[in-house]
Amino acid sequence: MYRPAHDRPARIVCVDDEPGNLSLMRTLLEGQGYSVTTFESGAAAATWLESNEPDLILSDLRMPGVSGFDLLEWVRTQLRLDGVPFVLVTSVGGLGRRLDSLHAGADDYLNKPLVPAEVLARVAALLRMRQLAQQVERQNVELRRRNIDLEEAVRQRTDELDRLTRGLVAALEHANLLNDHDTGNHIQRVCSYSGLLADALGMGHQFVGQIERYAGLHDVGKVSIPDHILKKEGRLTRSEWTIMQTHSEKGYELLRAAGMPQMAQDIARHHHEWWNGKGYPMALAGADIPMAARIVAVADAFDALTTPRCYKPAFAMHEAETLIERESGRHFDPDVVDRFKQCRGRIRSISLELRDPGEVLLGEPMPSESALMAVQPDGSVDDFDPSSIVDSATH
Repeated sequence: MYRPAHDRPARIVCVDDEPGNLSLMRTLLEGQGYSVTTFESGAAAATWLESNEPDLILSDLRMPGVSGFDLLEWVRTQLRLDGVPFVLVTSVGGLGRRLDSLHAGADDYLNKPLVPAEVLARVAALLRMRQLAQQVERQNVELRRRNIDLEEAVRQRTDELDRLTRGLVAALEHANLLNDHDTGNHIQRVCSYSGLLADALGMGHQFVGQIERYAGLHDVGKVSIPDHILKKEGRLTRSEWTIMQTHSEKGYELLRAAGMPQMAQDIARHHHEWWNGKGYPMALAGADIPMAARIVAVADAFDALTTPRCYKPAFAMHEAETLIERESGRHFDPDVVDRFKQCRGRIRSISLELRDPGEVLLGEPMPSESALMAVQPDGSVDDFDPSSIVDSATH
């Protein structure tokens, strides 16, 4: 016999305006161990059901006042009772009546005169279905609880990893600043520019958040570059330039060993690649260059051009913008440069907001060509190529 989850006899409500029928149903069902509550009107049953939940309802169809149909419709509007099986009992037969009952929400239909064996079989079947439905609901509740617990555990772990990652990024950035103190707020600006460009490119919230965090690690490999090269005032020799170029691979190796995300590794390794394949360290071209590195390349170049360094003076912003735009399709991804032009006003605002004392103002003139020649990486004035200005400024 079906027993509810709390191990009590199944409670059945019987509703009929004929006391004799109720007596018969009580005797039949209680003989099987069920708990039976009877009512002689639909109104009385509804009043009791407002504060009680049975396991099954058996109701006569044709009753004065509140009919069986009326009671059924009311029960189906009560969320607490919606899962309780409801059986309509009537002497009015016919397929049409049976279909009407089922369409109204009845779970079964019994014809009078009642056949005891049929009544008991239908009742047992409906109670088993209710038991299964309750088991499924309990399992669903437990699964939802476990999912909530799992989601909370994942959230906590994600937050923990996020804090660790932020701490590692901050530590690496600090190490880089100690080794390359001339950059000042360069890291903050490059992160802000990169996030702005990524958003303008429609890269999505997660990508934007990551690039804003990891763009600051683009030059972390410079911790491996000797001070006499990194802080040299004036041009680098060919051998010094070769050593300087190793910072991208060194940064990649450092970030990979630290377990940093792929985006951080890509930025450090590839932000000196050129769109036309003439960059370093791998001479990648076009879409083979990771998107994050293409974005940071533009952000880094603009900031480096407009910032005074020990090896070069600063460019005025409008001149730096002209150089960036001129390198579209050659040094830089044309799509990134297009977004750079669209975001020019906001980029200037960021530059001014995070500007170090003594940095370039909007109206300052572009350095002379002779000043640019002095910072060429190949060590030769004769080999001067204006297209290499950007790369030499960001080395």
